[in-house]
Amino acid sequence: MFNKITNSNIIKNYFNKDFLVDFILGGLIIALSGAFIKNNNSSMGGFIYGALPIGFIYLYITTYLSHNLKECRKVSYSVLFSSIIFILYVGFVCLFNDLGIFISLTLSTILTLLFMFITYRFRHYFKNIFASLF
Repeated sequence: MFNKITNSNIIKNYFNKDFLVDFILGGLIIALSGAFIKNNNSSMGGFIYGALPIGFIYLYITTYLSHNLKECRKVSYSVLFSSIIFILYVGFVCLFNDLGIFISLTLSTILTLLFMFITYRFRHYFKNIFASLF
């Protein structure tokens, strides 16, 4: 009735060539942003990381090639909504910045996870709001 899950199945199904390519490209995006921040103006590096949708473009194209344009719309909505959560997280970090890096990041992560949990619990309500907007 159920397929036996083995280590080889997990590796074969989830850690294939596509996963490795995605892993390398995702790491490359972060590495380039980090290198720019270390070697240049950190404000400009943060702006470029937040403003350039390199990761989204990659996800959008990957979704299109793997599925279809309808799934691309779903990815777009998910990224739009999660961007709001990301902005809240960055806002929390700024708000708690004077408390130190560890406390600032910890409190911000806890509050963001709490917000994510609440939005997940009421996802049907939020889904109706976003469906009416688009």
